[in-house]
Amino acid sequence: MAGVGIAETRKGSTLCYRGFDMASMLMRVRNPQCVPKREGYWFIPSSYRGPDGRSHSAQRKHGEFFAVCGDVDVGNLESEALWKPLKTVTEGGRWFLYSTKSTTQEDKRWRFVVPLARPILGSHYKACATALYDALAGFGIQCDYSAARAAQISYLPNKGQHYEWASLESAQHYFDLKGSPLWDIACDAVSEKKAAPSYRPQDPRSHVSGKGDYSTLDIVAWFKSHGHYLEHLERNVHAVRCPFDHEINTTGDCVVFEADGSWPGFDCKHSTCQGRNIRDVLALWGDADAFCSQEWRAER
Repeated sequence: MAGVGIAETRKGSTLCYRGFDMASMLMRVRNPQCVPKREGYWFIPSSYRGPDGRSHSAQRKHGEFFAVCGDVDVGNLESEALWKPLKTVTEGGRWFLYSTKSTTQEDKRWRFVVPLARPILGSHYKACATALYDALAGFGIQCDYSAARAAQISYLPNKGQHYEWASLESAQHYFDLKGSPLWDIACDAVSEKKAAPSYRPQDPRSHVSGKGDYSTLDIVAWFKSHGHYLEHLERNVHAVRCPFDHEINTTGDCVVFEADGSWPGFDCKHSTCQGRNIRDVLALWGDADAFCSQEWRAER
């Protein structure tokens, strides 16, 4: 599934998204587009192209994934530092590696794509991607785990100030994830998740001192009140200035997600924000209760 520009959505339409496969990937890494990031071509490595294809739940339910994608945005690594870990983890399978639009000589950021010999279901994609990221972590490679979400878009190669690419072209096969130890790890993770008792993973009140029901938090109004709101990107996603670094305001690097029954989300790509989430912003500003429409009640 593929599209053009971050704002492209078929929600409410009967039209399907464009198709995409791995056959053209080598050509694309060799001959990248050169357009503003927000206007670039993107893809989700799934064969499901329905109008709701950008929905995580839709991809988990209907998706069949033919590749695993990942981002490495920290460490300022040379491409050579990723070759051996990728080759080892994929058991000598084919992979593609290319620098992102925002890469500079002083701050190298990478996207990798690992084509799969056998597709995996959307219900297993996040667990499989997480298992692969964990394996790379064993080599000191720190991946962005938010890229493991089923409907997370990955931008196709887009030449910026500095562009590099690499591929294990000598590989004669794609990675058979289902025949590797990562598959067992992923299946165990999926089974444990299904067997777990029902709970509210985003509501650990023991770590929050406020009185608001944060599933009713108007995160847009909250960020506007602090002068950190930038613009609406798509659906429930908004670009914001990072609350933790007032000097960084690149659109798209830091986003928030409106609440959809659970707490709103916060996702920042800056290296200084690794591991931070909405709870860290709650603690930093301390006034979110004023932007909640309801108080939290323990009996809920």
